[in-house]
Amino acid sequence: MSHVIVKFHLILSVHVQVASEGAVMQLAQPDFSMPYNVCCLTSTVLAVYLGAMLNAVLRRQAPQLSEGQAAAAGRARKFRVAAVLLAFGGAAVYLDPGLQSSLRKKLQGLGLASI
Repeated sequence: MSHVIVKFHLILSVHVQVASEGAVMQLAQPDFSMPYNVCCLTSTVLAVYLGAMLNAVLRRQAPQLSEGQAAAAGRARKFRVAAVLLAFGGAAVYLDPGLQSSLRKKLQGLGLASI
């Protein structure tokens, strides 16, 4: 069934607008699966970002190194991995109040936090 939308402006001139059903766009109806979709999309974006970050930090084409240089390069790589994990862990603790309280309780149990 075709819908026709007609608008008239009778002040100075006649303006007619006609649209068929193909030109009328139906908006998405909110339902209970929308929060799930947002969580899936957000998780996908974060996974792509984290993968790109780790790829940029860890992937390097190194020339042939001596044993001492290879050991130093291995330590540097481990340091870069630890720095990335620390940055993302810090961001997670900063953004999640539940994680903050859990970390605070664990630190108090170890005697490292006074608050």
